[in-house]
This record gives sequence, structure tokens and C-alpha cells, in this order.
Amino acid sequence: MRPVSPRPCGSASVARRASCAAACGMRPATVHRCSKAPRTMPAEARFRRVWRALCLCGLLLMAGGAWAEVLEVREEAAFQLLERIGLRIDEDGSLDIAAVAAAPERFVEVAAQELSQGFDPRPRWLRFSLRNPGPAPIERWLEVGHTRLESVQLFTQAGDGQWQVQASGLAVPMALRPLPGPTALFPIALQPGETRVLYLRVQSRSAQYLGMRVWEPMAYRDRQSRFENLRSMGQGGIILAGLLSLLIFIQLRNMPYLYFGLEMLLISAFEAIIGGLAQQYAWPGTWPFPIVLVPLLGAAIMIMHCQFVRTFLDLRRLGRGWDRLLLGVIGVVVVAALGASLHHYIFWLQVLSLTSLVALAVGIITSYLAWRGGNASAGLTLISFGAFGASVVIRQAGLYLGLDPTGPLLASAWPLAVLVMAPLILIAITTRTQQLSAALAVEREANRAKTTFLAHMSHELRTPLNTIIGFAQLLQRGSRRLGPEEGARAIEGSGRHLLHLIDELLDAARAEIGQLEVAATPLAFRPWLAEMVEVARLQAEAAGNGFSLEEHGVVPEYVSIDSRRLRQVLDNLFSNANRHTRDGRIALRYRGEKLDGLVRLFFEVEDSGGGIAAGDLARIFEPFVRGANQPAEGSRAGVGLGLAIARQLVRCMGGELSVASTPGQGSAFRFHVVGELLTELPAEPAAVDVDAPRPQGDRVVMLVEDDPDLRLLLAEQLERHRLRVVIAVDGRDAALQWRDDIALVITDQFMDGGDGWSVLQMVAERSPATPVVLLSAAAPLAPEGFASHLSFAACLRKPISETELAALLVRFLGLQDLASPGSEPPASDVAARPDAARLAILANLVETGQVTLIEKWAHDLAAEQPLCIGFADAVLQAALTLDFPRLAELVGAGEG
Repeated sequence: MRPVSPRPCGSASVARRASCAAACGMRPATVHRCSKAPRTMPAEARFRRVWRALCLCGLLLMAGGAWAEVLEVREEAAFQLLERIGLRIDEDGSLDIAAVAAAPERFVEVAAQELSQGFDPRPRWLRFSLRNPGPAPIERWLEVGHTRLESVQLFTQAGDGQWQVQASGLAVPMALRPLPGPTALFPIALQPGETRVLYLRVQSRSAQYLGMRVWEPMAYRDRQSRFENLRSMGQGGIILAGLLSLLIFIQLRNMPYLYFGLEMLLISAFEAIIGGLAQQYAWPGTWPFPIVLVPLLGAAIMIMHCQFVRTFLDLRRLGRGWDRLLLGVIGVVVVAALGASLHHYIFWLQVLSLTSLVALAVGIITSYLAWRGGNASAGLTLISFGAFGASVVIRQAGLYLGLDPTGPLLASAWPLAVLVMAPLILIAITTRTQQLSAALAVEREANRAKTTFLAHMSHELRTPLNTIIGFAQLLQRGSRRLGPEEGARAIEGSGRHLLHLIDELLDAARAEIGQLEVAATPLAFRPWLAEMVEVARLQAEAAGNGFSLEEHGVVPEYVSIDSRRLRQVLDNLFSNANRHTRDGRIALRYRGEKLDGLVRLFFEVEDSGGGIAAGDLARIFEPFVRGANQPAEGSRAGVGLGLAIARQLVRCMGGELSVASTPGQGSAFRFHVVGELLTELPAEPAAVDVDAPRPQGDRVVMLVEDDPDLRLLLAEQLERHRLRVVIAVDGRDAALQWRDDIALVITDQFMDGGDGWSVLQMVAERSPATPVVLLSAAAPLAPEGFASHLSFAACLRKPISETELAALLVRFLGLQDLASPGSEPPASDVAARPDAARLAILANLVETGQVTLIEKWAHDLAAEQPLCIGFADAVLQAALTLDFPRLAELVGAGEG
């Protein structure tokens, strides 16, 4: 590497300056020797010098703001940008330094972002000032423009008033430049307090960017060293890709490898010129660098690129038009390269740039067409051509938008794109078979998992359906052993289990499309956590496992979070742990952290079961997938959805679910969720007693439902509340039967003869104050173009319980009698009841239909609280007969 060292103008020879001037087209008369010998100045000379200084001050005052502000060179600054500079265009190239310096008012002040002058061969003169405000002399290096400026001359005025010139740029051999470097670089020395006015003359057929930086020499060396290291690594990668491609061509005789290898080597040479490395290290130091090499190399790159696209993508199969188009592009590229080399460089260079964009666009389009046609490896060429084309567009646009070509965006876009393109193209051919094989294996695994899931789910669904259909048939025919109440209880219990399975399937479907619903509500966290702990203990004991709890950190009193979804996650994890553990231990670890108005809740469920195989750890959170380890003896395998749903729910609540496991030593599932801290709970409406005496009233409710069985059921439930019901089978029927005294509308969503949204619109037009409630098995889905200001007063999911229906009537009809605090609870033979905490646990078990755990809860209550034996017996009897209405009655009576 050639050492970088300053060469002050005062130490340069007259011959060197004369040769520099000749190379740059300057008249030798403007170049003067820098005299070192001291001279005595006569009085007349001193007078002339003072007179010139006064004239110069006058010109400065006359020019006003026509030139740049003085840049104060700070000693501590690594580099400084010249933000505002005086600019003058030499229309015919006839101006010399004397004429330019004599008319400073002809300069126009421009900002740094205006220094990109585009393709214009006319010379530019720049005027700027540097000042050393410090007490010590300083040396700085002035960097001008980019690496492809042909002629850059710096003029400084000596103490005797004579002008000295230093020349740089591509037209000046590296050995004759003031400082060697990829760009034009000049040394400037400033004495303490000195202000120096400098002039630059720039002329080039390349795009002219005239931005300047004033560098501290050591900082410039450091920057340049890092720059060269990065460029060298990039160049090495490109050359390696090209050589490897050529070696593969020699072995396989596959033409795409030949064209791609040559393209990479040509790109490496082109990038070496653009980055200045070729001029500095590869080109002879005594030769000027010919700028025509830039379009010649660019044309060669495009020819190799077009040939690669033609052969690799086999354009004749896509259509002979594409192949002919690229052949035409190659012809235009050849003509443009010759034209730029021989005549009118700027015009043909722009033709070459536009033609290159056409070639890149054809490569991207044909890659897309081939990829759509089944050529998987064409997807890699699509990405690589897209990156390469984007970098070319960025570079071309930067020239016209006035961006700094030496900045990180324009300087690094193309090399980075090439580094992305090279490996992608190399592996494009060999990856096609691998992609097809991998896709086939994934499809087989997915089909196997879905087949297994469907077979298992079919069994799970048929079991409760068999119970429902069988008991319904017995009730229809009549049975001496089975009474109506027992049959109804069995049907209700199986229906609840079936509903749980359907909800799980719906959650899985929503999770797959990212539409799981999470709704935060106020929660008293301490009793909720105690309830969850008791449920987990009961589940563990039912499976023959021990249970332990560890609490750390903050346990908030009140928090806003979706407790139902959080309970669902923990229930899934507890069920999974007990399913794979027998005679072991289950541990729940909790930790809370306060944030700014929020709280982060950490949970960990650990078991001592068989653990999870290493190969299954990454798969167990996928839908329909179950681990290879079998459930513990006596446990049924899950359906393969619980963990997938749990992870999606945790993510919806702002956390992440992970697992750690060692085969034979158990598993630990960890997750955290984020909730909002509350100081108190909002007032809750009174609980609704569905069996309380119904008030006689004249309230009218319209029920719009197309299913006759559900219509009959809902009408019966509404009439039990002594409401008058207007029944409509669809939206059109609802419009025909509308009455002004209707106080509430309950409608299905999807109906053939006018859906629920048409009902909503009809009611809004006839009676805007009447609430409309949507009762549907699916989420609200408004038709396209529906008025955004219209919405349902409430949305309830099917099936709806009587309790939910009663709460709805309280909310919208104001039937406070339904929730009267003084209502007497149902008759019961239970004298003593357990405390509220135990009843909350029972309520949770009843809600989730866990009959086995309800029975265990009753046995534990009888053993621990003898006074509550009567209540425990009643719960046990209801659980054994699957009498869920009776269980709900007991829970309500206990809370009352």
C-alpha cells in the first residue's frame, strides 16, 4: 500500500506544478514558483500591497452574501463539512484564476445539498474561506467530490499575491497528486488566526458532485483504512463467488455459471473503480486514469447479466419475445459503450444507464414468471435481481436528486446488493431439488398430523354426541330406569363437554388467522390466584400428584386483565402436566413485577413427568402436534391444540410462552403477561337470579331467528320473564312485523331473508333509541359498505345461558326485579355452607364442567368442615347425576 503523507505546495517542484497545470488544461502562466528566500519589500511595493488589500475589502463589501461564510476550523474536529460555498459556472471554459478572483461578486452562494450538478462538462469554480481561530498552527486535508471527477484544481494565494495551484482528479497520475487517495485530496496549512480564501476549479464528464470535507489528517487515514478494509472484504467475496462459479462451469460445462462468474469478476473491477481502489493501487502511478473504462465495464456487466438471464431462466420457454428483447438490449448496450468511448460521453452514458435499467427489469419480470411457473430456484434470482436493481435505481436516483455519492446510502447500496446477489445466484440451481424435497416432507408431516388430529377429534366429538342422541331417543320412547330429569341432566352435561371441544376448535382456527380475542376486565387478583391454586391442587390430587406453590415479588390487589383467557392458559398447562405425570409433583411458581402503571405477572408450571424429547420441543406449540412421549397410565391423550392455543393467548396478552425439558426429568412451561394496575374495582351490577319471581309487565321484545328450534327455545326463555315476544324468521319478516312498542330487539346475524345487519339498519331508521342485540355463533362481520356509525348494543355468542339472558334484560330493559338483592334464594336443605373462597372454586369447576374435581371438592369439604356435610352431600349428589342446574343453584345459594 502506498503511504499517505502530505506534500505541501511549497515543497513541490515547478516542473511538477507545470505538468499538473498542463494535465488539467490550465495555462502555464497562472502557475508560479513558491519562493522560499526572504526578500526586502520597497515602499512602493508595500503601498501596492496595502492598496490591493483595501480594494479586496471593498469588493468583499460590494459582494455581500454572494459567497460562502468563513468556516472556522476547529482543532478537536475529526472532519467538518463546508455547508455554504460560492459557485460560478464557466460557460465557455475561458476563465483563469486571475479573472475569477477579480470578480468575487459573480459567485452565487449555494448550500451543500445543491452541490450535485449532474452531467455537465462545463467547468465549475468554487470559492470558500477557512479560518484558524486557535493559538497554534493546524494542518487539514481538503477532500473534494467523488472518485470519478476528472480535473480538480485548488488555487491559493501566496504572500506575494501570486497564485499557486495544486491539481488532482482522474486526469492527474496518482504520483503527481498533492496527496494520494481515491478522491481529490489537498493539504492546507493555517497559521494561528489566519483566514484563507481558496478557489477550486472542477471539470468532469462524470456526474459532478462538489461536496467538500475538511479532515484532520489522522482521522482521514483512519476513515480511509476502515473504508478500504470493508471494500476489500466485499471485493474478496465477489471475486470468490466469480471464481467458484467459473470452476463449476469448468466441471459441469453449464453456461449460466460461465456468464455469472464473468459478471461477478467484472462487477469486482467496476466496484474497484467506483470506490477508487483501482486508481490508487492497481493502476500505474504515472498514468492518468481513463474515465471511459467506466461505461465499458458497465456495458460488459450488462451483457453478461443478459446472457445469464437468457440461459438460466430459459427465456425461450417463457416466450421468444423476452429472449429477443434481451438480445436487443445487448445490441443497444454495445452501441452505447462504443459511443461513450469515442464520442459524446455524457449522452451515451445516459443511454447505457437507461438500457441497464431495462435489462434489470426484464430479469426481475422473467424471474417472477418462471417462479410462478414452478421454477422454485427462480425465486432466488428474483430476490437477487430485485436487490441488485434496487441498488442501481438508488445510485441513479441519487445522482439526479443531489445526494452525496460518498454517503453511506449511495456508496454501500450497490456493493451490499452484489454481496446479497452472489450467493443467492450460486445456490439457485442446486436448491430447487432441495426445496421440492423439503416441501414434500413438510406437506406429508402436516397431512399426517391433521389426519391424526381429525381421527382423535372425531372420537372426542362422537362420545358426547352419542350420549346426547342416545338419551334423547330414550326420552322419546320412554324408559322405566331413566326419568326425564336424569336424561336432561345427562344431555346437558354432554352438551357442555361438546361445547368445550367446539370452543377449542374455534380458538385454534382464530389463532391460525391471528384473530384470538382478548378483553381485559377488572380483577381482584389475590382471590383469583387463590382460586386457581386450589383448582390446580384438586387436579393434581385427582391424578395422584402432589402440588406446591411458590410466590415471589408483587401480588397486586386489583389488576385489569383477561382473567378468563389467563385461566384458560393455566388450565391447559395444568391439564398437560397432570396428563404426563403420575405419582409425581406439580409446581406453580408465581412472580410479579411492578412497571410504570402496569404489572408483569410471571407464571411457571413444572412437572416431574416423562419430559419432552429434544426433537419435539420446537413442535409441541404447533397445531395438531403431540409429543412422542405417551401420557401417563390412566390418562387420555390431548387433541393437540391446547399448547398452541395457550401460546397464542399469551402473545395476545403481551407475553411469550416457552418450555424447558429434560427427558425423564419433567418439563417446565414459563410465560408472562402484562396487566394494568388498579386501585379499586368498579361497582358491579347485582347478580341475576333466574328463578326469582317474574314481574308482570308490558315490555315487548322482538326475536329475529331463522332456526325454528332455537327460536322456540329463546321465546320460551323470554316468556318466562313475563315478556311479550314478537317472533320474526328473518330481516324482511322483522320489517313487516315491526311495532312501535318494541323495547328490545334480539337478532341472529346470518339469515337468508335479510341478515342481522339489515335488522340493525331498519331499527335505526324506525326507532333509533331501541337497542339491538346480536346473538350469533360467529364474530360480528359487517357487510361491505355498511354504515360505520351503526353498531349493535351488545354481541352475545351462542349458546347463551338463562343467566346471561337475564343479565341482558336487566341491562337493557331495566327489570331490576330480576336482580333484587332481597330475593329469597331457592329452597335448600343445606344448613351450613362453606366460605366464599371455597364457593368460588366450586363455581369455577361447575363453569368448566369438571365433574371429577367437583366430587373431590365435596369429599374434601366434608372431611375438613363437618358442619358443611349437608352442603357437601348435596353437591356430591348433583355431580353424580350430572345435575348442573342444581350445582349452579347450590353455588348461588351458598353465595347468597
